[in-house]
Amino acid sequence: MQAAELVKFRGLALSARRVDPPPADRAAQLLADEIIAGRLPLPNWDHSVEQWLLRLRLLCKHCPEFQLPPITEDDRKHIIGQLCHGAVSYKDIKEREVKPVVMSWLSEAQRGLLDKHAPERLTLPNGRTPKVAYEATGSPYISLRIQELYDVMQTPKIAMGRVPVLVHILTPGMKPIQITQDLASSGASTIRASSPSCSGNIRNIFGDEITIQTFEMNKPILSPFGGERG
Repeated sequence: MQAAELVKFRGLALSARRVDPPPADRAAQLLADEIIAGRLPLPNWDHSVEQWLLRLRLLCKHCPEFQLPPITEDDRKHIIGQLCHGAVSYKDIKEREVKPVVMSWLSEAQRGLLDKHAPERLTLPNGRTPKVAYEATGSPYISLRIQELYDVMQTPKIAMGRVPVLVHILTPGMKPIQITQDLASSGASTIRASSPSCSGNIRNIFGDEITIQTFEMNKPILSPFGGERG
């Protein structure tokens, strides 16, 4: 970090001279302030870090008996300060690993609770392991193609079974069909296409006709449309 003394008049710089850089602790604080203000990016504070924080927030809210420590905005600032510790220039922190520092907020046992009850991925009865997307204001959700929901009869739940997971149902071509949080409501309803390759039109449990693109499948799929999908 370089330091300079500026002489200004009504916002206009009249002169500048190089001075001794601030002490290391002060430099780190200045860097942290710039990151918090959004003027310096921290590339490794990425989507995976934000997802980890959202997982923790969800579990703190729905499973208070675990007594996990939430991360507040002030705590975020503290963590950024930790990341900047010992740095005297932006290049010292630009590529620093962020997630291990953030995850150190929890003990090993607490991280085990987080992984179990607010997991990155769910294991479905048919063996599929979709990634869970956590939202700041909405419900967590998974996205699966319709044929990947074969044999999935119940809505997945997390957080000790207290939080149902939204299911985004997609066509074989990855286009959205429906979003549901109640796969069981359709009972054992099944959908079949008009040909063995499952191309053509099918109907969901409410009788709505849906066009499905061609894909190969040997057995019918259970439909959670509107309540259950198959």
